Amino acid sequence: YFGDGRPWKEYAKFIKSVQFAKEITTIGGLFAYNFLQLTSITIPDSVTSIGEEAFFDCASLTKINITNYVRKIGNRAFGNCSSLDKVIIPESVNSIGEGAFYGCTSILSVGPIGSGASLEIPLVKEMSMGIFEGCTSLAEVSIPNSVTKICASAFKGCKSLENLIIPDSVIEIEEGAFLNCSSLKSISISAKVEHLGASFGGCISLKNIEIDENNKYYTVIDGSIYT
Repeated sequence: YFGDGRPWKEYAKFIKSVQFAKEITTIGGLFAYNFLQLTSITIPDSVTSIGEEAFFDCASLTKINITNYVRKIGNRAFGNCSSLDKVIIPESVNSIGEGAFYGCTSILSVGPIGSGASLEIPLVKEMSMGIFEGCTSLAEVSIPNSVTKICASAFKGCKSLENLIIPDSVIEIEEGAFLNCSSLKSISISAKVEHLGASFGGCISLKNIEIDENNKYYTVIDGSIYT
């Protein structure tokens, strides 16, 4: 079901639990949109895809168990899940959509699987557009060394983020990737970054920018980045 086609739409604000049929393979777009009283969810082994905004605005959702069979998480799938504070995304997931965790204001840290972070992510190729935008409590980020691209607005408005090391795998950082990260104090960029957009606007606390001396494309002079 999608959007207004959900037969349970009028009861969404009162639903406290969900039990999936064993044979279900896809959780459709907007499936649990605005299930305000839903606190936890377990994705069955049969599911391989979580649709766009499937759990958007589930404000009471604190925990979600994603199995090793899920391959795709859709755009804004967990957007505005403001109580969500622990998620482990398994290695089976190879695609995490735009804004997947937008507005998840209880997530404190992001890191690779096994790091113990609030949100553990697999070895994906990119931090998608707006993936953690508006995660205002996010203070620690360890980007997996599989990531080659940090997309626009990926960490926009993460106002608790203070320090960041970009792994050697990253080649491209798009416009506004760290826009308005007002507490960001330092950032380290490797020699392999070839494209760096206007990524740090509104980072009013940013005092220390380090770019590897072997970077052929960018350098730092008096605290400013030059090509």
